[in-house]
Amino acid sequence: MDRPLTLEGPQRGRARIRFSQPALFQIAPGGSLSLARLEIDGRAAPAQPGNAVIRTAPGSAVAQYQLTLRNTHLHHLDAQPGFDVIALGKGSLADHILLDRLLVEDVSGSVLSAHAETDDRGTYNVEQVTVRQSQFHRVAGPVLDLYRGGRDESTFGPVLQVSDSHFTQVGRAADASLRLHGVQRIALRNNRFVDSAAILAQHTTGTPHLITSGNQFVGTPALHADAAEPLL
Repeated sequence: MDRPLTLEGPQRGRARIRFSQPALFQIAPGGSLSLARLEIDGRAAPAQPGNAVIRTAPGSAVAQYQLTLRNTHLHHLDAQPGFDVIALGKGSLADHILLDRLLVEDVSGSVLSAHAETDDRGTYNVEQVTVRQSQFHRVAGPVLDLYRGGRDESTFGPVLQVSDSHFTQVGRAADASLRLHGVQRIALRNNRFVDSAAILAQHTTGTPHLITSGNQFVGTPALHADAAEPLL
């Protein structure tokens, strides 16, 4: 997919999509993607590890693209190990990823896997991530797995906002419900975590900003962070 694509279901209900390839959408240079009012079922995907609903094209420098998912139900992404909803590869950099009013159930990988830039040179896979009014149930890996390594202070991301969302039985196979390595700005507001792994936030460079308010942790460890600034 090398150009912007918008795919929307009916105004009432959702259009159902099943796919039998390793990825339903593959973003190449020039591409962006917006999905709304869909039901995406992964049970027909190949019996192999590493499937994804959305991924960047392997070996391509995909940059300055947008990825938006609204009012969509994703499920049965667990027949094979490491099945991600979104998998961002090395050399890719999204401007903004928005997850709005999603229902995500039964995932063997992560909802957003953005940890390919492990050379620790200050690079990362997404500038800004926004999650709001969404529900995540039975996700084996971290729902969000964001990585920015190194100590280069010439860049300012990633920036993460998560609000008004519910997480149930997530991250228990990976010991983290959210894994946030080197994320520069984090805001977690009015979320509920039930029977899930801890949130892990690790500081790597600069002065990170971590703001939390109104979050509930039931059967879930409290947030663990080594941020330089106090939590609010």
